[in-house]
Amino acid sequence: MSGSGKVDVVMDYVFTFDDHFYSPEINVERYIRSKCIGLSQEVNSKKVVYFDTKFWLVVRDVVLGRSKSALEKEFYEEIVSLVEESRLIFPISQDVFLEVIKQSDPETLGQTVTLIDRLSCGVSLINFEERLELEIKYFLYSSVGKSVYDCREKVWTRLAYNMGFVTPSNKFLDPETDKVIQKAFIDQMWNISLSDMITTISENGGLSRLDMPRLSEKLNEGKFNHAHENNSFKQMFLSELAGSLDGYGNVVAKCMEDMYVAETGKTLSEEERKNSDSGKGLHNAIYNLFRLNKAKSYFPTFDIISGLHAAIRWDKNQKYQNNDLHDIRHAASALPYCDAFFTEKRLAHLITQKATSYDKKYSCVVASSVSEALDAIKVLKAKVNSDPDGSK
Repeated sequence: MSGSGKVDVVMDYVFTFDDHFYSPEINVERYIRSKCIGLSQEVNSKKVVYFDTKFWLVVRDVVLGRSKSALEKEFYEEIVSLVEESRLIFPISQDVFLEVIKQSDPETLGQTVTLIDRLSCGVSLINFEERLELEIKYFLYSSVGKSVYDCREKVWTRLAYNMGFVTPSNKFLDPETDKVIQKAFIDQMWNISLSDMITTISENGGLSRLDMPRLSEKLNEGKFNHAHENNSFKQMFLSELAGSLDGYGNVVAKCMEDMYVAETGKTLSEEERKNSDSGKGLHNAIYNLFRLNKAKSYFPTFDIISGLHAAIRWDKNQKYQNNDLHDIRHAASALPYCDAFFTEKRLAHLITQKATSYDKKYSCVVASSVSEALDAIKVLKAKVNSDPDGSK
């Protein structure tokens, strides 16, 4: 960090315009898809561990010399060694990003993002709604016999895209030149570090505006007002699932529309989109698959967020806390796509209790203490040679 509190970064620039002038047949969608698939193959060849923010702060304090724990130092040294040997990787998600940037102290912020750059190897999960869309489309296409990539082959991206994929477009340019610029821009963003991102965002005054709304009081009020409406955990889960499907109804409807466009080559008019009930039909289909215990592992994000909300509501002694929305999304990010998830004790309990058992369902080791996490790391280390493709 500099004395002004900025992250000292010299951004590497990538110039690939000439390369893209000679590949006009590759459109932007195909190009970013191929890069994500290639990245996913690289990630999935390793053991994948997801830290919630607590564990990022643990290793940060070791580096800053604030931790006096020999166990935490051993943990840090072990994971750094395994990353340098390309045996483990510690990707982030948009929720890690949103929590990390809340740090007001420039030194701790700078050290945290530097650690993330090092241990994540520049890798993030695609954002929350993109994962929902990916999982729904995987179900739709595989259900009709289409050959599709497994979600784990398309779920990874670079740090610059952890909040979602965007690329610039200029309508005043001819389409081919615009396409070249967009693909070259993707190449630049593919190599940008989190330190680069923090510098750019902070210089433009954006850090204070990126946050998750605090809804704990409202959620607790709803919990106790509606406590009498569900007589079993399954009913509670289905109530939460219905709410999740409603809340992300735009994503559900978009999946159906995208499938229609892909199959017919036609786009819906605004009037047709308004009158279409295909999104509602898919909403009901997903709900009934869970109701009839036939969802299998098709919709892990809906499954986990609904189940963890249900677990909080079902336990009369539990109250929503301000960070629960981030924590639940951490779990939905980690459990289906990572080999291990290190988190808070309370969230670990919600995940592993009998009613949910998501650690077993998704074959993801869950740990909440540094000693448990170190044991899990050592087990993963031992498995690397016997599981060379890193498959989950």
